[in-house]
Amino acid sequence: MCLQSDGGVCGRWVCPIWGLQALGLSLSTNRNLRSLDLSGSTVRPEGIIHIMNALCVNKALRHLRISSALATAEDATALAHALEVNVTLQSLDISGSSPGVLGLRALARALAQNTTLAELGLASVICNATDAQEVAKGLATNQGLETLDLTNSRFAPKLLGPSGVRYLTKALKLNRFLQSLNLTNSICTVEDAAEFGEAIRANRTLTTLDISGNELNELALTCLVDALKSNINIRTLRVDKVLSNRLQKARKLHDAVSTLRRNDPTLVDVNLEACIDTEEQAADIVTALSENTIVKSLGLQKNRLGTTTLRRLFGWIATSQTLTSLNVEGCIATDDEFRMMVRQLRHHYDLSLWQLRRCYGHPYENCSGSVLPHHPPPTRCVAPRVAHVYRGR
Repeated sequence: MCLQSDGGVCGRWVCPIWGLQALGLSLSTNRNLRSLDLSGSTVRPEGIIHIMNALCVNKALRHLRISSALATAEDATALAHALEVNVTLQSLDISGSSPGVLGLRALARALAQNTTLAELGLASVICNATDAQEVAKGLATNQGLETLDLTNSRFAPKLLGPSGVRYLTKALKLNRFLQSLNLTNSICTVEDAAEFGEAIRANRTLTTLDISGNELNELALTCLVDALKSNINIRTLRVDKVLSNRLQKARKLHDAVSTLRRNDPTLVDVNLEACIDTEEQAADIVTALSENTIVKSLGLQKNRLGTTTLRRLFGWIATSQTLTSLNVEGCIATDDEFRMMVRQLRHHYDLSLWQLRRCYGHPYENCSGSVLPHHPPPTRCVAPRVAHVYRGR
């Protein structure tokens, strides 16, 4: 138990009923206590009612933690009644409790009416889609909650039916007050990621989001990255390293595409090393480049662009009047792609084809005469239009 006014006392407490009765009576009249922590204490189900009854009349308590204390729907119903009439409680944590569907339904009704509660902890409380549906009902109409912790939630339906994330998504689209959301270890499937991505795109109030600890496959990661890069309001984002790297690359790519299309005169050097993961991203870059007349140096090293994108890229380079440096190290995977590059760029008469061939790793005599000109390799590279093309090994 932890009681705090100006100071605080912490420790584990086995709570007998008579003790909770006495504590409830004290809370009813106390005007100084600001924080009460009963987490980790052994509370009998019939005893917690006394605390809930005290909340109905207490005007001083601001923070209450009763983690794992709500064991029945009756306990949750009593808490819901207290929240309906209490106008001072700002923070409530019932993580690890088992209120059941009926208990969560009562809490949802209370959240629809309460406008003073700003922080709610429901970690490990939601066990299935039905539980999530009840919480989402309260969240959709609540007009005061700013922080919600749904760590270790389980959104899978009991039988057939939609995932609980769908209900949460609808609530987030309607809610205009929630600013911080914690979904650590809660998103498990591609469908969940896609549903939650829709909520991120639509919500305009979230500023802090924690989606760390979720083991997601490539498709689920792509869904979240696409959604997050379109949301400009989230300022604090906690993610795992893999998703963080993907998100950083996606945002860098998004910014580059936007800047290229604007023909920003300050953007003359573009470096997108290892930023392109999909053919759609590669196509966006080439489209943006085709609209740009400013960029002079382009680095696309360590990206797999694909034959179609490479053909478009080299076609643009062949007509570009500004590009003077190109780095495609790691982009060309086959001999056919290399020959296509040479064929597209052969009209750049000052371009060192020997340098291209040497960087690619092929001896001069093994290259087809129909692709490369029949003359000895140049001893130096002089190119007024494209000064350097680096293929890499």
